[in-house]
Amino acid sequence: MGGNKVGIQLEYEEAGSSVKLRHANVQYSGAFGKFTLGQGSEAGDGSAYSDTTGVFGIGHGAGTSTDFTLGSFFGSLDAGDRVNMVRYDSPALGPVGAAFSVGNDDRVSGLLQLSQEFGGTFGAKLGWVGWPDPSRAGPNSGTGKRLNNPSTISASFGVDMASGLTVSGAWAKGDNHYVDFSDADEADSAFLKRFDLTPEYFVEPHERKQKAIVTDTDSHPTDPSYFQAEIGYKFNGGNTGVAVSWYRFGDFIVDGSEGTALGIGAKHTLPKAGADLYVAAQNYDVDLVKGKKGQDETVFVVGTLVKF
Repeated sequence: MGGNKVGIQLEYEEAGSSVKLRHANVQYSGAFGKFTLGQGSEAGDGSAYSDTTGVFGIGHGAGTSTDFTLGSFFGSLDAGDRVNMVRYDSPALGPVGAAFSVGNDDRVSGLLQLSQEFGGTFGAKLGWVGWPDPSRAGPNSGTGKRLNNPSTISASFGVDMASGLTVSGAWAKGDNHYVDFSDADEADSAFLKRFDLTPEYFVEPHERKQKAIVTDTDSHPTDPSYFQAEIGYKFNGGNTGVAVSWYRFGDFIVDGSEGTALGIGAKHTLPKAGADLYVAAQNYDVDLVKGKKGQDETVFVVGTLVKF
């Protein structure tokens, strides 16, 4: 009414043998901007992989491996998640937009974004999420307290040129992130055995306890970071694209761990069917520290996305 709108968003996903709730919120929007109340994406969610090219992520080095050990070393470090929150998105101020949210466990997240037409398109996002109050329980805290203030800042951009050439990039850094590897957990024990590691490997001698990296008074957080760059080309009216992606990470699992991922892929869109077809090959190269062995594997990916 009068330019104001009210909307409801419900979204579910299949998670193994169960159904998981992703979004359940109410949205109020108008000339004042938009308020979102309920479970949904906090302000910085998606800031690590925002892009305008339509091919960013083809051959993406992070997140496509089904191998537990490789998947543990690579990530997007996105500055946001789907949480219970109150979010405000400002109206567009020319090419600039902003958002702010407060979520459960006193999560605070912010976003700045830019979108510009120039014969092609340019888009970029800069997001941040943190827990300012150290007395509040954080993710996987276990103890009900957090002894430091974890945070993440992430940014991404995409340039889609009229010629069909695309350039994309992403960067993120986390402070005081915990990786929960308990030696009592079957999957984590398999991880330790795969790399010939012991729980003591992850902590300083005076911090050795029953668990490797856990959120207790003697756990050892890391400051993970990564950078990704991608160049691609679109043709066939924009329905076909190819891209090469390079990804470099550090300290995702333990201080000093590092690695790279190089990928090449193609995407073809069938507009009438509402479907995208993907194929990609990715090489992962992971190195540990203290003389421990690394891992070098190549993964092939074939998939489709159907929109209806």
